Amino acid sequence: MNLKGVAVAVVLVSTGVGFISGANKRPAGANLSDDDNVIVVPAGDAALAQARTRAMGTFDAFWARVENGEIGPDQGPTLKVAIPHAQGDEHMWMAQCKASDDARRFTCRSGNDGQYVDMKIGQRHEFDRADISDWMYFRDGMMYGGYSSRVLIETLPADQREQITAKMAPLPDE
Repeated sequence: MNLKGVAVAVVLVSTGVGFISGANKRPAGANLSDDDNVIVVPAGDAALAQARTRAMGTFDAFWARVENGEIGPDQGPTLKVAIPHAQGDEHMWMAQCKASDDARRFTCRSGNDGQYVDMKIGQRHEFDRADISDWMYFRDGMMYGGYSSRVLIETLPADQREQITAKMAPLPDE
């Protein structure tokens, strides 16, 4: 398997934890890793780069709502963070996040085990704002944000894609 690229673990939380896996259709150059819960995407993938740009363009408004309590812990606000490894970056969802006073550094807990990095579920991780690649939260059964998930969902069979898409709220920049 070619590990060059970005390992992206996509976690969609609603009533539990599910993973995007078992891809029949994948972004160009994407393939499943040895773990069906991880989609390996070549570094520089244009669609994921655009998703990150859009997510970070709306991040300040999202984080202000987390900080002022409008988005509470019960709504599962999470950040997707790039963690470097020898062949690229593994992007992992992190929960229970706290920001430094200037919101340039964050401390969170890993939402899953790393596949290419030494990270266990629940493990504390500190990182810079520049390492954030996405954000999301849930309200009334709908997912808000999750820009990268909206790109990677295209790897699912149509019936699964439709079920998940039905739970995705419009993006704030649309």
